[in-house]
Amino acid sequence: MRERLGAVIEAEIIPRLMLAHCVEPVGRPGAVPAPAPEVDAFAAMTMSSDAGLAWDSVQRLRAAGWSAEQLYMNLLAPAARHLGDLWSADKADFVDVTVGLSRLQQILHDMASGTIPDRAPTQDDRWIVLAPAPGEKHTFGLSMVGSYFRKAGWAVHHAPGIAQDVMRIVRRQSVAVVGFSVSCETRVDALSAAIRRVRRVSRNPAVGILVGGQIFVEKPELAVLIGADASAPDGPTGVLMAQSLLDLRARAC
Repeated sequence: MRERLGAVIEAEIIPRLMLAHCVEPVGRPGAVPAPAPEVDAFAAMTMSSDAGLAWDSVQRLRAAGWSAEQLYMNLLAPAARHLGDLWSADKADFVDVTVGLSRLQQILHDMASGTIPDRAPTQDDRWIVLAPAPGEKHTFGLSMVGSYFRKAGWAVHHAPGIAQDVMRIVRRQSVAVVGFSVSCETRVDALSAAIRRVRRVSRNPAVGILVGGQIFVEKPELAVLIGADASAPDGPTGVLMAQSLLDLRARAC
């Protein structure tokens, strides 16, 4: 299995990611490939405990004039292959490689949807970060929720189940709303702690906190008890609630 991972990434994962994000598997004439050390360093960034390193590297290359296609073909795809090589050579464990590939997919998604901004969002922007509660493994529902927000004109960033990712984003950018999803009550205490930390470190002091999951359908009062502003049972309701939070803050100013 270990020997096959690199081939699977090359033949299946990368093409699927590119198809999903409407990327043509051809290079732009004149594109300058990233030198191997830069690819290696970027791959290491994707596995780092600081999720912002890879994001910042992409931003620097964009500022230097790299097109999205150049980034796809000459940095992101080679980095994905390199992650597979590291695991095949037993130089990185499966968890690290999975984290790295997840972050590459997030960067691909954000570039395709235009949610990697050329400027820091302002407090007036409809910018939401969606994340599972700490320890939560179920994220498919969040992807569906994100699609409703995008259709409503929101900029959406999906943070994986790593608390540092959420904190990094809200610390550096003025996010309007953070939405958390949780599937069982045993993770509510950890979610409450995460909400307190978001409010403490957020660049936007008026950040709204939205929560979702079956537990809040059964116990809607729990949302306020753990420090959230509101809960929503589904994507369309979540969009309405998030917009209501923005409207309330606008009237308070």
